[in-house]
Amino acid sequence: MSEHGGNVLEMALKTGLDPAEIIDFSANINPLGMPASLKAAIIEHLTSAECYPDVEYRRLHAALARVHHCPPENIMAGNGATELIYAIVNRLRPRTALLLTPGFAEYRRALQRIDCQIEDFLLDEAGGFQPR
Repeated sequence: MSEHGGNVLEMALKTGLDPAEIIDFSANINPLGMPASLKAAIIEHLTSAECYPDVEYRRLHAALARVHHCPPENIMAGNGATELIYAIVNRLRPRTALLLTPGFAEYRRALQRIDCQIEDFLLDEAGGFQPR
């Protein structure tokens, strides 16, 4: 099973490197750091963080629906891909699934949690990691 990425400290301990020397491409983290404009926007709106957000994401759903010309009910927001993967698997509750491997470990973990029967479809470097 492939492991979840983003564990720079673990890799640094294994390799003897300083964590600051490792560029992590396994997670959606900007290797260049946070843009100054984002830091400024966070500081400017910091008081907004004192309020608990709408757990139904109503304003976000409405804004995304307007931009993408679809009903808000078709929008699903979450705190990252992992939360959405588990939510979709829990909602659909598939009995069997074909899993392309290697891949993001959370697909397997989410499917295993609901006792889904998993068939692996191994992709290889020789095939450009593309299904044949």
